[in-house]
Amino acid sequence: MLYFAYCTLLDTEEMQKYCPAAEPTEVASLAGYRVSFSRYAQGASGGGCDLQETADEEVLGLLYSLSQEVLRDLDSIAGVDKGYYKRIDVKVATEAGSTREAITYVVPDPMGPFQPSPAYTRPILAGAKVLELPAAYVEKLEGIIWSAQEPAQ
Repeated sequence: MLYFAYCTLLDTEEMQKYCPAAEPTEVASLAGYRVSFSRYAQGASGGGCDLQETADEEVLGLLYSLSQEVLRDLDSIAGVDKGYYKRIDVKVATEAGSTREAITYVVPDPMGPFQPSPAYTRPILAGAKVLELPAAYVEKLEGIIWSAQEPAQ
């Protein structure tokens, strides 16, 4: 099973904390989406990375190879059983030009913007830089992160 990490688990060290058996494989892109931050539920302070559909953008991420056991662990970590995230199937394009089927997570019923902490977003940017994602993409990601961290007016 392939998992497409687009957020905190872009950082392989972060993934190793939670799922040491997950094997990073290659960078890939998911067309038609952008990274956003969503709350899990109305009035909840919890939330996290999410995918927002767009017509002309793409999200870059890292594919991990997972066993079924590791996938169950990742489901638990993502709070699938609590309704925080749900697993979806995606088709991603690799840097080599092939299409791969993978799974990823999204907030099933986003309730509005979530303001992530710098501690939450640190591994996103660290992973993007270690993976040497294109500078323009990293800048765009930084813009999304910094605007999400600004308090609502």
